[in-house]
Amino acid sequence: MSMREADLIFGVHIHQPIGNFSHVLEEAYLKAYFPFLNAMWDHPKIRWNLHCTGILWEWMEKYHPEYLEKVRMMAERGQLEILTGGYYEPILPALKDQDKIGQIKKLTRYILTHLKVEPKGMWCAERVWEPHLPKPITLAGAEYTVLDDEHFLAAGISPDALSGYYRVEEEGRSLDVFPISHELRYTMPWKDPEETIILFERWIKLHTGARTPVWVMMDDGEKFGLWPQTHALVYERQWLERFLNLIEQNPNIKTITFAEARLSRPPLGKIYLPASSYFEMSAWSLPAGLCAELESVAADLKGVDKEQRIKKFLRGGIWRNFFVKYPESNTMHKKSLRISARLERLRQKSLNKKSAERNPELTPERLNLAEDHLWAGQCNCAYWHGVFGGLYLPILRQAIFKNLIQAEKILDIIDAGAQKNRTFAPCFEFLDFAGDGRKDLIVESIDQSLYFSPESGGSLFEWDFKPREVNLGNVLTRRLEAYHSKVLNLSQGSSANQMDINSVLAKEEGLRDHLQYDWYRRASFLDHFLEKDSTLESFRRCVYREEGDFILEPYSADPKILLGSGIEVAFARNGSLWRGDDRELIRVEKKIYLKPLKDSGDASSLEARYRITNLGRRIVRDVWFAPEFNFAFSVYDAAQDGSFLKLKSWQRADVHHHWKLSVDFSNLTDAWIFPLETVSNSEGGCEKTFQGLVFLPHWKFDLPVGESFEQTLKFTVESII
Repeated sequence: MSMREADLIFGVHIHQPIGNFSHVLEEAYLKAYFPFLNAMWDHPKIRWNLHCTGILWEWMEKYHPEYLEKVRMMAERGQLEILTGGYYEPILPALKDQDKIGQIKKLTRYILTHLKVEPKGMWCAERVWEPHLPKPITLAGAEYTVLDDEHFLAAGISPDALSGYYRVEEEGRSLDVFPISHELRYTMPWKDPEETIILFERWIKLHTGARTPVWVMMDDGEKFGLWPQTHALVYERQWLERFLNLIEQNPNIKTITFAEARLSRPPLGKIYLPASSYFEMSAWSLPAGLCAELESVAADLKGVDKEQRIKKFLRGGIWRNFFVKYPESNTMHKKSLRISARLERLRQKSLNKKSAERNPELTPERLNLAEDHLWAGQCNCAYWHGVFGGLYLPILRQAIFKNLIQAEKILDIIDAGAQKNRTFAPCFEFLDFAGDGRKDLIVESIDQSLYFSPESGGSLFEWDFKPREVNLGNVLTRRLEAYHSKVLNLSQGSSANQMDINSVLAKEEGLRDHLQYDWYRRASFLDHFLEKDSTLESFRRCVYREEGDFILEPYSADPKILLGSGIEVAFARNGSLWRGDDRELIRVEKKIYLKPLKDSGDASSLEARYRITNLGRRIVRDVWFAPEFNFAFSVYDAAQDGSFLKLKSWQRADVHHHWKLSVDFSNLTDAWIFPLETVSNSEGGCEKTFQGLVFLPHWKFDLPVGESFEQTLKFTVESII
């Protein structure tokens, strides 16, 4: 063997999230996916590797079957290896094992059916790894996967020993793992293709092993044409064509597939990899301050003599930290786990012949359909945030909720089939839903699901309207992000490097004026007591003074089933109003009634009866009570927002998600209505995003000793065309 030879495993992973607009997928196809495929087609001697998620395969099958046909032909002639993975691109460690295995098997079946090959290698979404994964991955039929070299460095492997693949195991089940070169990922396509060849040849000269080395460059396919300015770089200035020509002309570099690499050499050894992902992800998962600090430390190391020696010891948190950093992400995740457990219980029942005979709705077809919606609701993109919009994009979160609610509706039908009257009975459950050691309350009926946090002000953090499969409370709290300090100094279009998605770019002017932060999670039934000088603007900017202690503190919660298929939940708290050093004792009671509307399967109502009582020994004057509601309307309409006086009712429609909300008041009501907007980063730059609408009815009154103020709000939600 010549010591001046080496193998290159080159490939791309392509994916678009559930809920993304079709025109976005079309743009990705025209700018990146199809041009890349055509370039590889024109170089049949170049072997390469492709992972495409099930979401995208289905879309291409419907709109661009020519892509599938060309991929099939390239695989048939031995030029292309296709990798499997989670069908809907989930973060595998976040799933129950049956969902991990099921999602991988589903994508493998699709590839076998439509592309006529059975993949044995797989892609791990975002290269998020935890040590238990070899077992479910191999149970799903995969034999090898690909991660970042960061994982191997964290396990103590020398950078000089990454010229092959290693074997990991869990409970005796072995899996081969290839490391992706971080340096190649940041060279291709950002630097001239000649520099990539020079880098590769330098590695060949430094390699001292007896076996032909193999290095891997597999990364997002979107960087080859879709990311800002890359289409011009990769195709118009012919980066990819020049690179492929250089590879073909270089006798020392041969392209191979993962499968060929395994056939031609054994593993370099055994390894156990820690819970990790790529470096940037580990930083993004940290709280904003620590994220900025870690990125600053990494930046300070650039160019330092011992940079590589030091940086291999730097890493942030693990991916699951996003469930702590963003409670909204945690809500989606815990909802999916709850549905998965419910589905598994019904599957076990279906295996019992008597149970299946007693319930005509308990069919494999229904269970499989619910499972597929559950899996679609596990698509990773809306669960985290880095340099892409991700969690900050309401349309992606709503797509997650839509699929999870669709799964629940199917399971409701199955559960109803076990009842004598074949209807889904209203129910409630106290449980540690969030996994934080505090009891939440979930209330469910045939048309609504309400998720309350008694420990956090008796607030409602998820409000599902099942007929339209929408979470009315799908908004995002305004939080500090690590890059916000950079936003303060940006002007529109400014960036250190507009082709580097890790740079911070302003997509619009005036972003710094929208950097406001909330000290509580944006939810509904948040019971504010405002200081007398509060204004709509001070409340919008969250710089007003709160007189009460009812937002973050616990309420008692007493749910009960009512005759006529309704549910009542009585919340109460004895708390305080603070006026300087003076403390006034008051009690807030809110009784919430969930009732289906008669003769209507497409509408539902919720009634809230408030009573505020003076428990002290003196009159409390100028009480300003304001329960807050946050609604996930998809479009901002400035003409309908502002400050309103003496309302008897209020309504707003969401024409995109096809629902309408009406609120009726028992007494004339003043209200503030304004948009909830965040500033977030994306591959195109920082932008302001409309998350939903803040609706704040409010009343001013005096409270004599022992007396009460009462108000009733009736919410009606209905479907519209």
